[in-house]
Amino acid sequence: ARTGQTLPHFPVKLKGRVQSQPLIMKTAQQTEEKGMSVVIHSQDGHIYVIDGVSGCFDKIDIGEPSYDMVLSDDLTGNGRMDLLVTTKSGNIYCLGTSVIFHPLNKWLSPNQNRNSYTSLHHRGIYMSE
Repeated sequence: ARTGQTLPHFPVKLKGRVQSQPLIMKTAQQTEEKGMSVVIHSQDGHIYVIDGVSGCFDKIDIGEPSYDMVLSDDLTGNGRMDLLVTTKSGNIYCLGTSVIFHPLNKWLSPNQNRNSYTSLHHRGIYMSE
């Protein structure tokens, strides 16, 4: 990557067009490992979770396309990250994950007053008692 060459396992070819911004986050399998995942909603009605190290992906069939970025936060208050998905037909989905919530890892809007294609992981200050 330092040379500008394409990373191994990329580009990843998806079935549908992608018109939304990607969400970059750690998944449950990556909590102790290096690497991040790309979460993106495609026009084929699927949400793709692409492992940044292997290029392998899982897909979730929502059945509806979207132009909007998938957002993440602990919406349900259970200590786990949730994915907020909106669709072109006006539906809003909240998808639960097994990823442990941390305030520095939430992504509340496509533009967070910085380069919106980078992760907030390990940025900022977090204080607790």
